[in-house]
Amino acid sequence: MNRVIYFLICIIPLTISCSRKDAAPDNTKQVYEWLHGKYKAISSFSSEAVDVNMDGVATDNILTEIPDLTHCRLEIRIVSQNNFLFAESWPEQFIGHGIEPPGYDPSLAVNYVRQGLVRTFSLDNTSNKILVNPDTTPLPDTRRFSFPLAVTVEGSDTIKVVISKKLYTSAGWKVVTITTVYERYTMIT
Repeated sequence: MNRVIYFLICIIPLTISCSRKDAAPDNTKQVYEWLHGKYKAISSFSSEAVDVNMDGVATDNILTEIPDLTHCRLEIRIVSQNNFLFAESWPEQFIGHGIEPPGYDPSLAVNYVRQGLVRTFSLDNTSNKILVNPDTTPLPDTRRFSFPLAVTVEGSDTIKVVISKKLYTSAGWKVVTITTVYERYTMIT
């Protein structure tokens, strides 16, 4: 009988201390409603005026300079608790026959291929920042797969992504900071 009482005295505190009340709250449903879905670019501006479309007019409006950007997407997937995915596709420049010229060459054609990468992220709820996790494996080309400098939730259905990008322009190669604002158009992924 003493053993049973001793056993209960030891086990009851353990079961009480391991109750679900002590676990971190699961806010996955709220995050899903807040962020999950597909987003389209509604504005995109560079830190300096560039002529990417080779029309002779430099502007900081990247949606004008790279029209295919309107077809690229940002996708946020809230899969489960602490399993959040950030996928951004971007129109990548391919010049000529694969060898990048050192400067502008008007005889070379510029083509675009939509490429993207999926990364995981966490949230900083105090400042509405999306904290994209660093890549765990080496990327084939870090210039093409730019890691976001900053990602913030700007408001209802709106996310701002800031990246640094090397662009081929009529003035040669330029490295610019690009700020793109995306708006959610569906929650279906």
